[in-house]
Amino acid sequence: MYNDETLELINNMPFDSLKLAAEYLDVEYRTIKRHLDTKISTTKKVYLFSKELDLITKKELMKI
Repeated sequence: MYNDETLELINNMPFDSLKLAAEYLDVEYRTIKRHLDTKISTTKKVYLFSKELDLITKKELMKI
């Protein structure tokens, strides 16, 4: 999970599960699953990815 403005990891590391990410954001598990790997920022101002972002993807997201 990444901050949509800085692209820094939320919590300084990936979450161990989708359930933990959902609890952190106070949303349903389905919301996390729906936004995962879409390159679309959520209403909570985060990007959700299943892996750490590479430099190319970070550059793409900064242009959006």
